[in-house]
Amino acid sequence: MTWAELVHECNNVISKASDKTSTKYERDVFVELQKVQESFLNMESLARIATALEKIAGMDTEVNTEDYLEE
Repeated sequence: MTWAELVHECNNVISKASDKTSTKYERDVFVELQKVQESFLNMESLARIATALEKIAGMDTEVNTEDYLEE
């Protein structure tokens, strides 16, 4: 499955679930869920693009999380 197919399938799952709801409140919840999912997938997509570009450029940009933790 490609990334685009995964994103499309995630959108379909939420859309189909929203269609099965019986109240406006439930549909509104799915609309908000769709917004959160879109934001997350956009962020994930940008991270994947950045990682690919770093690898193509031969850059070592691995972030050590221990550098950010307080002792």
